[in-house]
Amino acid sequence: MMIHLKRLYRWVLYVFLLLLIIFILAALAVRFIVFPNIDQYKDDIAAYASEKIGQKITIGDIETGWDGISPHFSLKDIELFDAENRSAFHLNNAEANISWLSIPLLHPHLSNLVINQPEITIRRKADGSIYLAGIDLSGPSNPDFTNWLLSQREVSIKNAQVVWLDELRKAPPLSLKQLNLTLANPTWRSLFGQHKFELSALPSTGTSHVVTANGHFVGRDISKLDTWHGELSAQLKQADLAVWRPWLDYPVNIQTGTGDAQISVGFADAKIERIKTHAALNNLSLVVNKQTTPFVAKQFTGDISWSDLKNTKTILADNIKLRTNTGLNINNGRGYYSTSTKKGKSWVKTDIKLDQFNLAAIKQLAPYLQLPENMTAKLNGLSPVGELQALSLGYESEAGKTIAYKVNSAFKHLGLTAYQKIPGFSNLTGKIEADEDGGEVTLQSQKAMLDLKDILRWPIPADRLDGHISWKINDDQAKIKAEDVFISSPHITGTVNASYDMSGVKSGNFKKGFLDLSGKFGKGDAKYALFYYPIMLGKPTLHWLDTSILAGRAEDVNVTVKGNLADFPYVNTNNQLDKKLGVFRVTAKISDVLLEYGTGWPVIEGLGLDMLFEGKRMVLNANKGHIFGNKIIKSKAEIAQLDADFPMLHIVSDVEGPVVDGVKFVNESPVKLVTQGFTDQLKTAGQGKLSLELNIPMQDLEAAKYKGVYKISNGTIYADANAGLPELGKLNGVLNFTENSLTAQNVSTEILGGPAQFSLRTGSDKILRVSANGRVTDAGIKKLVSNRLIDSMQGSTDWAGEITIKKPLTDVSLRSNLLGMAIQLPPPFGKTANQPLAFNIEKKQLSADSDSINISYGNAVSAKILRTEQAGKLALERGDIGINVAAELPAQAGLSLHGKMDYVNADDWLALFSKPDSNADPRGLTIGKADIAIQKLDIFGRSLNALKLSAQPGTTGLLLTVDSQEITGNAEWQDDGNGKIIARLKNLTIPASGETASKPAAKKEIKKLAKGYPALDVIAENFQLGNKKLGSLELNAFESNDVWVIQKLKISNPDSTLAADGNWYNWTRNPNTSLKFSLSVSNIGNTLKRFGQPDAVKGGEAEIAGQLQWSGSPHEFETSSLNGSFKLDAAKGQFLKVQPGVGRLFGLLSLQSLPRRLSLDFRDLFSDGFAFDKISANAKIDNGIMRSDDFFMTGPAAETRIKGETNLVTETQRLKVKVTPHVSDSLSLAALAGGPIAGAAAFVAQKILKDPFNKIASSEYIIIGTWDKPQEVESDKSESQKTNSVSPLHP
Repeated sequence: MMIHLKRLYRWVLYVFLLLLIIFILAALAVRFIVFPNIDQYKDDIAAYASEKIGQKITIGDIETGWDGISPHFSLKDIELFDAENRSAFHLNNAEANISWLSIPLLHPHLSNLVINQPEITIRRKADGSIYLAGIDLSGPSNPDFTNWLLSQREVSIKNAQVVWLDELRKAPPLSLKQLNLTLANPTWRSLFGQHKFELSALPSTGTSHVVTANGHFVGRDISKLDTWHGELSAQLKQADLAVWRPWLDYPVNIQTGTGDAQISVGFADAKIERIKTHAALNNLSLVVNKQTTPFVAKQFTGDISWSDLKNTKTILADNIKLRTNTGLNINNGRGYYSTSTKKGKSWVKTDIKLDQFNLAAIKQLAPYLQLPENMTAKLNGLSPVGELQALSLGYESEAGKTIAYKVNSAFKHLGLTAYQKIPGFSNLTGKIEADEDGGEVTLQSQKAMLDLKDILRWPIPADRLDGHISWKINDDQAKIKAEDVFISSPHITGTVNASYDMSGVKSGNFKKGFLDLSGKFGKGDAKYALFYYPIMLGKPTLHWLDTSILAGRAEDVNVTVKGNLADFPYVNTNNQLDKKLGVFRVTAKISDVLLEYGTGWPVIEGLGLDMLFEGKRMVLNANKGHIFGNKIIKSKAEIAQLDADFPMLHIVSDVEGPVVDGVKFVNESPVKLVTQGFTDQLKTAGQGKLSLELNIPMQDLEAAKYKGVYKISNGTIYADANAGLPELGKLNGVLNFTENSLTAQNVSTEILGGPAQFSLRTGSDKILRVSANGRVTDAGIKKLVSNRLIDSMQGSTDWAGEITIKKPLTDVSLRSNLLGMAIQLPPPFGKTANQPLAFNIEKKQLSADSDSINISYGNAVSAKILRTEQAGKLALERGDIGINVAAELPAQAGLSLHGKMDYVNADDWLALFSKPDSNADPRGLTIGKADIAIQKLDIFGRSLNALKLSAQPGTTGLLLTVDSQEITGNAEWQDDGNGKIIARLKNLTIPASGETASKPAAKKEIKKLAKGYPALDVIAENFQLGNKKLGSLELNAFESNDVWVIQKLKISNPDSTLAADGNWYNWTRNPNTSLKFSLSVSNIGNTLKRFGQPDAVKGGEAEIAGQLQWSGSPHEFETSSLNGSFKLDAAKGQFLKVQPGVGRLFGLLSLQSLPRRLSLDFRDLFSDGFAFDKISANAKIDNGIMRSDDFFMTGPAAETRIKGETNLVTETQRLKVKVTPHVSDSLSLAALAGGPIAGAAAFVAQKILKDPFNKIASSEYIIIGTWDKPQEVESDKSESQKTNSVSPLHP
């Protein structure tokens, strides 16, 4: 063995030495033979190169040298010619190192070939042919040159410039600068046909960075490429892909896009087996599928590979990150998609894993994915949204049939729009795990929404939705189970458990499988119930439910569905429940319900309901509630067939409560239509019970049919003054009504204090007719209306009447013979209780805004009145009142009065109307025109005869014309405040009173009068008091703040003038009247003559001035309350011989009757008369007692002084008289004048004249007694001592 090894070693050494010798010899030959003679071999080298390339080549110059131990050649000015022997390419320099392997290989072998800075133009013509440096590359190629290049150790192109001209695409020139290419074929790799290359270049556009490429491949003969295999790689940095569109055909239309990319392509057997790429792109904008809107990937990074190995094509993606303008964001996406054919059948398998995925992006991506039209439509319809987390999708199919799949993912904010038969939902959170054998979904959602389209009308909110849903699939069997699915929302809270068995169900079969569902809910808000009514109920029923159950709380809600869904809602052909088919039932207890059950009907409040939906019917049973104040005793509402073509709601209810709420129910329900407004303004009391039955068609709620019975117990209808309705008490009866009629028979009641009954009915003409009769009492009438006329009624009487209402028209007719009713009014209007007298009132409404009223009271009074609407109320337009004549409706506006009466006692009427009347209308009844004829009118104890009074409206008031035996002239009544009378009279006579003197009347209470006097402006040319002609009269008075001011009172004639002014204080406390007066008399005799005392005094003049005051108003004058004072001055007169019966003088000193002595009845004193020079006195009046302490009278005969007092009420006196006679030549007495003191003086004078000397010593006398019978008492000391005691004249 060792010998063989030594021998082998020796031979190896020999060979090495031989090769070394050859190498040395070759090197020497090259150095000393070839290099010096290189120019001789230049053409041979060019010819050899031309042969290898197949194109003519010429070499301008060759330089030699050494590169280490390798021979080095530098070729300059190399020319390459085309087929037509034209210079096509010029190369300045090429360098090559000869490999020593050329010796053993017996042909030139280069260890290095370098081409420096070549400039190459590559052109593609319009016909597609490509030329390199003018050489057509489409012709037959010479593989020997290529194979020879591939056999060289290293071939390099350095700093080349390549220009690409593409006439076919009409693209601008594209140049590659700084192009460097290295083809490496190491000797040891060449033995196995292995090659590698590296390329770098700087494009003229698209990037500012150098593009690099490298690769390796295995092959020996370029003509046998189908045996080659290898891998090529390229790298791009910050490249603008869109810029290269003129020169490259992309699979898609790239609008923009920059970034880095590394691409690796593997090939074998003349085809590409795999492609790998890693890209990092920004703002990649693509237009695909003819879309006008580009798809923009703001960022894309990841690894994508494609392979076609062993009949299986696979796309693999890893580390995918994508952010688009559509909201699609993928982080760390990975997965694969493989297709193949197995056993002649197509096979597909895919697996995708994503950390998260936004479903909303799918719809936005759909236009770019070239999905089938039906899938695109479904995707648009469903519009999925939400975020998937840790998504894992797996799918495997064979021959188009799914054989396996899996889905695992967590999700949040998941949502689908309801589409076709697919329900919608939103904001679901949970997770899903599913495969071909089954799966489960776990829900843990908040603020979610469920949209069961075609089942419910609106989505259902869920503040919380938790639960577990699972399913199992085995061949054609599928079972779904929902366990403790909990839902909580503002609408309702509850739990659902269900199972759904689809065993044997075929796709498209109407039979949907068997459902067993039970749900229990509470905390329901009835106003949201409309969200849960199924569409199957139909529009009419749904509309009623929506608009009827307005509020309420639902508890103990139970839902049961059990049976095949094809048989839902489990009724037979007669719409009757069939438990053999299944069960559908919903029950609930609803409280505090606000129910509006029909159009126009009042709502039911506080309703307690037991609700039932079963099969196709709905039943609502009420156990509590109220309509206004009416309490529901029981009620049932039912829709027998919810899905009927014309569903009908049937309601039966019993309620009870106050009548006031029963009337309110009528007025706010369709029943009002049949009452014709009869109940509009009724104010009532009492209790009532209503039984109501309603049939309401769901498709037309306003076409409801109803009938009811309302029973009133001890009710009251209160009086309505505006409607003229008296109070109806103790009301008992039954009212029946339907949508077409209203009836009641013999309803008992009490009206105006007496029993009554009425009946009412409506007919097809929609007219409400009421007939009534009864008995009224004066107390009942006074309770309704209280005034002076009504207060005159006493007793009771029967009545009857009718009311006809055809809205808006109401007619009323009332009649009575007044038998049993006394009316205590002055003639001619009073009557006794047993005297029948026909009384009728008839009101007819002509239109909605007018009516007429006719009234008759026997033959004494008749009235016709027309009212029209004014300021929203009926008010008098025109009318007429006739007294003892027939009333006739006047043509002019206003109220007229005309009549004829034989006798009227105005004092009786004044007494009647002077009584307080707090209910009187302050506006009164204004008479616009009047014509009254009265044969005799008594007023203030005096009579006016043949009186004719006419009145008509004037521009400023009511113009009056008065014509009677006592008064003639014109007057005007102005209705401002208490009114004003302006009178201009030719004659004004105050007749003498018919009364005689009597005992003083009882003192009456003086109060403030409710109505004051009118203002007065009166002028009378001839003023006469009784038969006393006093001259002319002027009177002016007006009211100012509860004070009636007598501004002027003047009575004047040729002999005297009386002037006065004063006030009437109409106060609450101490009302009174005060006057200041002055009487100026130029002829006392004539003045007394005017007062009915002729021949009493001759001549004389007097002045009287003072003031008077009494309690109450001017017309309430009473001497008992008279107070005041006055001063008397008279002179130069003569008392004449007086005949008996002269009577009382009309007051020089007062307004009341004076004592007889004051009337100067001196027939027992004088026979021929008595002259006076002067009379003076001051007097005071205190509560009807007049006193004077300084009466003085003097004349030729004597002088007299009187002091004392007289009672003006009792007409008595107590006077102390002192007479001092004058003894002279003529011995005469002056006539005396004035009051009771003057009378006493005259009496004393008589005594003196009869016995002048004996009586001078006894000159003081006391006069007592009445005015008619004075008594003389002699004055003595004891009597004089009594002067300081209380006067006996005081009452």
